[in-house]
Amino acid sequence: MVKDQANLTEKQRLKFEAINNVNYETARAWRIKENFRDITFNQSFAEAFILFYRWCNDALKSQINAIIKVAEMFKRHTTGIVNAMALNKSNAMQRD
Repeated sequence: MVKDQANLTEKQRLKFEAINNVNYETARAWRIKENFRDITFNQSFAEAFILFYRWCNDALKSQINAIIKVAEMFKRHTTGIVNAMALNKSNAMQRD
């Protein structure tokens, strides 16, 4: 799993920049992951659907098999994902 860019140490940032320059596909996959992460929650169902739909389309156009596989799985669960986005709810464990 890729670490949030805001939490990278200087050494990790330099390593990522090297990867970014050498492996463009890895960098694109990382950006797609970050774009999903940047989708804000707690909006209307219509806004949540539009944001999710745009992200899915971009991910499916990426031509990166692993990203396409995730986007296709997400599309199968559109209703639950959009509900979670609109209601700002998650089934993830809560941290104390």
